[in-house]
Amino acid sequence: PEMQRPTGYVVIGRDSSLSKDDRKRLAQRNAVFGGALETLTYDGLLARANNLLSQLEGLRDATEFA
Repeated sequence: PEMQRPTGYVVIGRDSSLSKDDRKRLAQRNAVFGGALETLTYDGLLARANNLLSQLEGLRDATEFA
């Protein structure tokens, strides 16, 4: 009963290889799947990983001073 719907990820190409129209189509496709499936680039995946790392490091720093 507590199981949530998982999200699937498809990782494709690099940001630099996408045109403006490609980016728009990608955003539309992601909206259609409503979070059940998300397509992102390797650069987008790296940005998410860096963001998560920054957040975790901030949490670690905060607990060191508590």
